[in-house]
Amino acid sequence: MDNPIRLLIVDDHPALITGLTALLKHENDINVVGEACNGIDAVEKALALNPDVVIMDLALPKKSGCEAIGEIQSSKPEIKILIFSSSSDNDQIMAAIQAGAIGYLLKDSAPQEICAAIRKVHEGKPVLNPQVEISILHQIQHNRTADYPVEILTEREIKILRWLAQGLTDYDIAKIAHVTPGTVRSHISSVLNKLGLNNRAQAVIYALKKGLIKI
Repeated sequence: MDNPIRLLIVDDHPALITGLTALLKHENDINVVGEACNGIDAVEKALALNPDVVIMDLALPKKSGCEAIGEIQSSKPEIKILIFSSSSDNDQIMAAIQAGAIGYLLKDSAPQEICAAIRKVHEGKPVLNPQVEISILHQIQHNRTADYPVEILTEREIKILRWLAQGLTDYDIAKIAHVTPGTVRSHISSVLNKLGLNNRAQAVIYALKKGLIKI
């Protein structure tokens, strides 16, 4: 078995941390390596423990979730951030993704959804709760000021962007496109650079906006 996913849990409610820890202790491929109850502690523990994934709320004391995300991503962009929030507010969702979160899950998600989301985020797959996807789509429909022309992408880059937005891993895309995973990552990096995007979750939003995929 591959090394377990190293997970840091961040929330200001001890009962939620306890519940998540109890849920995940039965998952052999996920290992909770630390807990934090505020934004400052979240950044310090993320940098010290170097987890693979951080699952965190946005409403944190001392330092907001978005601020913590930005600091973690600035120092260690390889750490994947999964938001676990009770809010489906459009502005909060977009702010979290802009800050560097690759996934956004609501706290009413079923246990199996939480475990699956942690695994997907670890693989680099964007994860958006269905209700969050709808919120993002509404945001896109009512805010068309920020627009990037598809024409600046090559045909191959558009295909890879579409596959990425459909939730395929680098390895899956490589098999379909008959290239190496490294080549896929290179194409994705080029797409993000051309479109002025920070991460793959933002690429999903772009693909939704341009009609490359449908909810």
